[in-house]
Amino acid sequence: MRLGVHVDTHGLPEKLSLFSSVEAKRAIRGAVGKAGQRGRTLARAGAPVRTGIGRAGIRSTSVRGLSNTAIAKIYLSGSHAHIMRWQDQGTGDRHTHSGADRGMVGAQHFMERAAIRLEDELPLIMNEYIDAALAKAGLL
Repeated sequence: MRLGVHVDTHGLPEKLSLFSSVEAKRAIRGAVGKAGQRGRTLARAGAPVRTGIGRAGIRSTSVRGLSNTAIAKIYLSGSHAHIMRWQDQGTGDRHTHSGADRGMVGAQHFMERAAIRLEDELPLIMNEYIDAALAKAGLL
């Protein structure tokens, strides 16, 4: 799942200017990490119920990018990641080598639906986290 958010468009530069450079980078990375955790929760909630092991394999990480950027990734991992990918994106008709029909898996797009929901919540998550960081630093 890939989403982009520009801090300039959400009115956060004024708040970030109160921090030092290091504190601003830390606040941005923390907010993006929080958003990644929320995205993981949304993806797990939308995953099919019958794949509990696969649902547990939905992970998120956050890393610092170039300059004042941070990147959160939500991805499928673990031993059942391929099954979760099939359920998310679907498959075509499947057949054995001898020609026996094995059906198809319909696409459920739970990762895409989680991304759409997260996109709506992202400005609020960023704003709340940066406000909390300002309060913790005694700047608010």
